[in-house]
Amino acid sequence: MFTHNVYKLAIRQRASNLELKIVQGVAMLISATASCALAIYVTSIYTMFFLAADIVFIVMFPQLTCAIFIKSTNGYGSLVGLIVGLVLRFGGGDEALNIPAFIDYPFVDEEYGLLFPFKMVAMASSLVSIVTVSYLTSCLFSKRILPEQIDILHATKTPSKVKQIYFDNEYDNGYDNSRDELTKF
Repeated sequence: MFTHNVYKLAIRQRASNLELKIVQGVAMLISATASCALAIYVTSIYTMFFLAADIVFIVMFPQLTCAIFIKSTNGYGSLVGLIVGLVLRFGGGDEALNIPAFIDYPFVDEEYGLLFPFKMVAMASSLVSIVTVSYLTSCLFSKRILPEQIDILHATKTPSKVKQIYFDNEYDNGYDNSRDELTKF
């Protein structure tokens, strides 16, 4: 997914098949290494499940909600929402990963620890930042305050323009690009 959605569409639209295979291999190697390190470092299945649930709630839920219900959101808002959500989530610290808290949230109790719902705040902040940054970047690009050349995430492009960018390749990918639908030769 990284190779297609990020590298192919955002970074290099004219990447060759060989280049995409190399990028996919490197991305898989990085992902596998990170997964193995996390599996070795975290000793409890329950902790891994809890961490995965946190990530789904704080990162995936706002992005999926915006993708389904708010059609005006774009990649810039999604990227900022991801960063905001992760910073606010891990700002409260994580005992399983031995990450100390670097944001002083209120309502800390001596006996029970942190009582502030910082995970809910992280999710809500992520959702609000996705919508706000998407609207802001759409306005800046559509009013030509920012030039279209720096719109690497295609915030102002219509789906037909994105489709043209994706299928306008100089190499043979096994499909007939002259038609709208994908058909094998």
